[in-house]
Amino acid sequence: MISFLEDARTKKASALNKLKHQLSLIDNDLAVLRRRTVDMDDFLFPNGNYDAQIASLPDSMPPELSTRNQLIARYRDNVETAYFQRRSAPDDDYRALEEITNMLVDATSVSGVTKRSSIQHIDILRSNHNLISSIEFNTPATLFATAGVTKRIKVFDFNTMLPASETDDLNHHHYPILEIPTVSKLSCLSWSRKQTSILAASTYKGDILIHDTETNTQLKALREHTQRTWYVDFSLLRPTLLLSGSDDRTVKLWDVDRQSESVMTLQTKANVCCVKFNPHESHEFAFGSADHNVYSYDLRHPRTPLCVFEGHWRAVSHVLFMNRSELISASTDSSCKLWNVQKQEPGLSYAGHTNNRNFVGLSGRGDFFACGSEDNSLYVYNKRFAGPVVRYGFGSRAEFVSTVAWKPDSNVLVAANNTGGIEVLEVH
Repeated sequence: MISFLEDARTKKASALNKLKHQLSLIDNDLAVLRRRTVDMDDFLFPNGNYDAQIASLPDSMPPELSTRNQLIARYRDNVETAYFQRRSAPDDDYRALEEITNMLVDATSVSGVTKRSSIQHIDILRSNHNLISSIEFNTPATLFATAGVTKRIKVFDFNTMLPASETDDLNHHHYPILEIPTVSKLSCLSWSRKQTSILAASTYKGDILIHDTETNTQLKALREHTQRTWYVDFSLLRPTLLLSGSDDRTVKLWDVDRQSESVMTLQTKANVCCVKFNPHESHEFAFGSADHNVYSYDLRHPRTPLCVFEGHWRAVSHVLFMNRSELISASTDSSCKLWNVQKQEPGLSYAGHTNNRNFVGLSGRGDFFACGSEDNSLYVYNKRFAGPVVRYGFGSRAEFVSTVAWKPDSNVLVAANNTGGIEVLEVH
């Protein structure tokens, strides 16, 4: 009994010391912020007549400030964890507080999604087979392409998608500038970062089609996968390299400028559902598997993974590098997860959308990422918060959002669902 009590006292004393340290950090930061408030009052009201001038201000806070406070309150545990993680680092107190404040301002900067335009290209002869599985912007973000089970790649001029004025019809009928028929259903698209007219498309048959959209010609077909190829991705830093992942349990690396045979084949334990290059490291890539895991690899040493992330309990359908070291995965277990590739450790788990059966897309910008849902909605998350910051509904809940693409360096998203409907959305 004495041993138990001594051990319990040691643990509680340690917890008390940690709590005292955290309280001292809070007290210090409160004092700093209160001094700033007093200094601001002196600047705004130099005559000291606070009461009369404050009485003339509106009773309620601005809507955007109210929304920010609601988000912080909703995800208080996440905010608290981020606060103490940053404050525990040996650094200047003022700098740390500034960074935490800026992080919260950025994390709560999204309050809504507004529809800017829509496209409805439904094949009336195949009304039950209009699912769009992929939307991708080219590097200049002037064009985006769509593909799916209609066996057609459609390329749109983004600049023609937005209404000229607020009174224009948001549902104006937009037409693609190019349509490319294929012999098989399509699962994924990826634009070359080097030649911005070159587009790769993966098919249900397993083939990978390389097409020049400027001349409207197929340059080659890569035919090594023996089952459905789910994903293709061009490298940003080595733009002739292309990755593919397939139901045949392989990841293949291609050099599309040199030959039609793969330059590397990685045999895996289960079906490969998605694959992505790290856009900040030329030799790193990750893939998601039907065995519920995320694998990170170095192209120079492909025999063993850099790390294996376990945590999902169903197939991993999408992976996305948020930055050099952080990776988001999406799974049909209705969750997304954050992983630190460099530290090889898990981060937050995100829930709010519904995803039990289908691929619903994943795309990001900065610290935000968006995914579809089987309630026919789009959900936007910030990596700091374990739940969505905003939701946008397409309409009927009998359908589902199947893919999403964030326009590079902008607050615009393009999303589509299984009926073939495409919506251009602005995040604000």
